[in-house]
Amino acid sequence: SILLLQLPFFAASQTGSDFVPQKPAYPRLLNDENAYAYYHKDWRRLEDKLINHQKRTGNQLVIVTIPSLQGNAIEAIALQIFRSWGIGDKETNTGLLVLIARKEKQIKIETGYGLEGQVTDLASGNIIRNILEPGLAEYDFQLPPARKDKGYLPALERTIDTLISLKGEVSKKAIH
Repeated sequence: SILLLQLPFFAASQTGSDFVPQKPAYPRLLNDENAYAYYHKDWRRLEDKLINHQKRTGNQLVIVTIPSLQGNAIEAIALQIFRSWGIGDKETNTGLLVLIARKEKQIKIETGYGLEGQVTDLASGNIIRNILEPGLAEYDFQLPPARKDKGYLPALERTIDTLISLKGEVSKKAIH
């Protein structure tokens, strides 16, 4: 199954020095006050796209936005979210997490073993550098957004489209 989650207003739990948001009891596919309030039609379209992909493939894509890393490494938080939320099918391990830290504007893509052939480290790095980072640089997460066609949500949509279309190694040239 595919989930697209934005979690700026969900409670967080502390486990030692690691900051990991709790898995929502009833997640919506896109749960972000910016996306819902100001991009409602786009929000709905992305949700439908992810639902359809979920039905076709069984792969689970989760995009989580947290307010801050609170001094923790994004890699550690991503891995803990991936494991504690149980992202992806246990049998096929076809989950994928895109974690975005708003304050630091850091991004991490964590891939289950079952998708590593499709979403390689090279492809993940290219998606981050060429789609997500430029989109986040153009957007300051303020309400209302200055331009709905720039920044955060359009970058998420391009990321989703790219991840859905991956069949193997993707060059930098293919993602721009």
